[in-house]
Amino acid sequence: MSQSNDVLVHLQRYGSITPKEAADLYGCWRLAARVLELRKMGHQITTQDEAHPNGVHARYELPQPDLFSGVI
Repeated sequence: MSQSNDVLVHLQRYGSITPKEAADLYGCWRLAARVLELRKMGHQITTQDEAHPNGVHARYELPQPDLFSGVI
């Protein structure tokens, strides 16, 4: 399984991922490059900056469809 696929499955399951999570869980040290590949494939992944003790890092998110939209 490719790292891009690992990242996509993680996003689908958990909604977001950080570079540290990608490195720790999947050995993916270039998360931004994997996210770019996924975006080129049409996945609507957003980026949020998060502050942490050592500065700022990105959190990549895959918005989940609203399962209740249109339900009365």
